[in-house]
Amino acid sequence: MQDEKELSVIKEQANKELNVINTMVVTSAEEYKSAEDILIKVKTVGKMIKEKKEEITKPLNESLKHIRELFKPIETTHETAEEIIRKKMVSYRLLEEKKAEEEKLKIAKKVETGYIKPETAIKKMEDVVDVKAQLKQTGVTTSTRKLPRVRIVNDKEIPREYLVVDERKVLDDLKAGKTVAGAELYYETIIA
Repeated sequence: MQDEKELSVIKEQANKELNVINTMVVTSAEEYKSAEDILIKVKTVGKMIKEKKEEITKPLNESLKHIRELFKPIETTHETAEEIIRKKMVSYRLLEEKKAEEEKLKIAKKVETGYIKPETAIKKMEDVVDVKAQLKQTGVTTSTRKLPRVRIVNDKEIPREYLVVDERKVLDDLKAGKTVAGAELYYETIIA
C-alpha cells in the first residue's frame, strides 16, 4: 500500500516533467539554462524511480539467483544424461538403418550380376529389417527427424555478407590509436 502511494507520487512527477518538456523550446542561453535545471530534476526523479524499483526487485533477484544456483548442478546433470541417452539412441538407429541399406545394396548387386532373379530380390528386400517397424513393434514411441545444421569447414572462404563485425572491439582499438581498415572513430555530442 505504501509502495503504491510512493509510486503514484513519482509517476505524477514524471508525467508533469514530460508535459513541461514537451512544450519547452531551447533557443537562447537562458532557455538552455532552464533546460539544464529541468534535466537535473528529471535525473533526480530517475534516481528515485531506480531506487524504488531496486528496493522491490533486489530481494527478488537475490532469491532468484540463489534458486538458480541451487538447481544449476542438478539441471546440468539431467541435461547431460538426456543428451547422452539421445545420442546413444540416434547412434543405434543410424547403425541399424545403415545395415539395412547395405543389405538392400547387396541384394541389388546380386540382381545385377544375375545371381538371383528380380522376384526373389523383391521378396528378400521385404524381409530386410525395417528399423522403424522393428522399434514400433517393441512399443517405442520416440521418433527421429533430420534437422538442417551448419558446419563451417573453412571459415576463410565464408563470404563477407555472413560475417558480423565486433563493433566493441573495433571501437576499443580505434580509441587505443590503432588503425582499423574500413572504420573511423567519431564523437557524438550528448548531454552528460
